[in-house]
Amino acid sequence: REQVNDRWLAELGKQLGDNSQWSVQFDALNNLRRAAKHSAEVVAPAVRTLVAQVIPICESLRSGLSKNALVCLHDLMQNFKRAVDSELETLVPTLLRKAADTSAFISEEAERCILSMCWGASEGRLMGVLLEKLAAQKGSLAKGKVVTCIGILSERLGSRLASQKDVDRVCIAVAGVMSEGSADARTAAKLAAQQVHRALGDDADRIFKRACGESAASRVRQAAEKFSGTMTGVQDLKGAHRDGREEAGSPKPGRKTMKAAVSQDTLEAFRALLDSLQVADWKARVDAIDSVTKFVQSAPAGFWTAGSRALQLTDSLSGRIADSNVKVAVAALHSLSAILGAQPPLLPPPAIQTTVPVLVPAVLQSLASSSPNVRQMCEDVLEVFVRLCPDRAAVVTPFLSVITGSAGRVQCAATERLAHYLPTLLLAKPQAVAKQVLPVGFRLLNSPSTRGEIRTALLKLVRAVEDWNPGAVDEFAAGSGNSEKLRELREKGQLAR
Repeated sequence: REQVNDRWLAELGKQLGDNSQWSVQFDALNNLRRAAKHSAEVVAPAVRTLVAQVIPICESLRSGLSKNALVCLHDLMQNFKRAVDSELETLVPTLLRKAADTSAFISEEAERCILSMCWGASEGRLMGVLLEKLAAQKGSLAKGKVVTCIGILSERLGSRLASQKDVDRVCIAVAGVMSEGSADARTAAKLAAQQVHRALGDDADRIFKRACGESAASRVRQAAEKFSGTMTGVQDLKGAHRDGREEAGSPKPGRKTMKAAVSQDTLEAFRALLDSLQVADWKARVDAIDSVTKFVQSAPAGFWTAGSRALQLTDSLSGRIADSNVKVAVAALHSLSAILGAQPPLLPPPAIQTTVPVLVPAVLQSLASSSPNVRQMCEDVLEVFVRLCPDRAAVVTPFLSVITGSAGRVQCAATERLAHYLPTLLLAKPQAVAKQVLPVGFRLLNSPSTRGEIRTALLKLVRAVEDWNPGAVDEFAAGSGNSEKLRELREKGQLAR
């Protein structure tokens, strides 16, 4: 392993800036991720400069390079927290653009970065940048993402929000997006309204009236009361409004219920535990994972109704699944298995749903681990997760993202697992699942670079769809120009006639 020092970092900086060779930048990003993980004390003084060099790479037209830059940013923000503060002016608009990308391969990774940014950057500094960028946004989708971030920051600030200089602007922003034409943006704003209202406590009505007027304050209060008791930050940055509805038969929570929020001490303890997962000593990381598990098992009622907390929990534990120490990886997987498989459930179903974009890719990447123990535990975690996830069909998207965005053992293992679960997933939404799986399956089968075990696993995918609906494969092939390929596969006996 190369020694990480100032000279090495200087050379790394040159490689990151070499946009004439994408492969050089790709390797440099991987080297930076390793250095940030194993030589954090050396990287720390240069991290601001390095972040500034990584941000432009996120805009690369080469999707693999763009995603790797986002993964690198996520790791840097996880390890160095507020070190990204100086680059927020550039970082925020870049992540908002990538989170709105039409490719889930890119957008899901950008959303992970945004979440890390919201929980790691300085609250006041980031809040100011978000409010400034919100005013410049024209699309409802981007506005919804910004107010979701504002809601998370309000949760971090807690009672300190009332004394922030931007508190009136926060109220105006949330109330303003509640009037957007997009249902998703309005729902994101209503969820943020609950977080802001709860953070302001007894002063909420007074501050909203001062900032927005009586009418807007009334609408915010009604939204906060309606969404109290449901998870906040639902679907993280995607705004699925259906999750904001009250459960059938449940009493409508009043303001007292809304104010019975988790104490600031409990939130601080939760964040401190997650931060402890990043320590250098592997034994301390194992102990930290055990402490996190015990915290989840004893967390106060209602703690996980804030969906962003469940997402933050799984994001932190997922980072340890790929730990360089196998014992840490096994401990993280054991923790996830204990948390997800507990009876009665520790996490409410809507909170589990929010973790799909983070948890599934992390577990799939470790299916190719050289440790048989890690591989088996990954399969166990996936089994529990697929069984408990409320919208099982949503699991297909991160599976396909990993399959199309990776190669070798990871691609093969992810494909085989998806083929294994596909009969179960098809029960949920057969047409939607088939429409996602078949294009990817045939595109990779048509690629000359797809050989051996990966090709066999892809054929299992197509067979699973055909077993469920014999006409679905023929219909897809006829409409997508793959009839010749389908005929070839059947003539070779690789698919049933």
